[in-house]
Amino acid sequence: MQNDEYQIFYIHGFNSYKGSSTPKKLHQVLGLKIEELCYYSHWCFDDIMADLKRQFSMLYRGQKAIIIGTSMGGFFADQ
Repeated sequence: MQNDEYQIFYIHGFNSYKGSSTPKKLHQVLGLKIEELCYYSHWCFDDIMADLKRQFSMLYRGQKAIIIGTSMGGFFADQ
């Protein structure tokens, strides 16, 4: 998989934060740039999803997108 074909987005888990070690490790292992999306766990579901969509639209460059997450971030990625 080449980085110019895909854009990879990562959503952190509950009680984690943007800049955590997981996306850095993914970058090291895969050698691909990982865009981070973050949320505030004290917000309601609708506000979190609206903000994640806003962040995605700001970072998305028209390539095939892969959205992944761990823990609660995986739940949001699935939505």
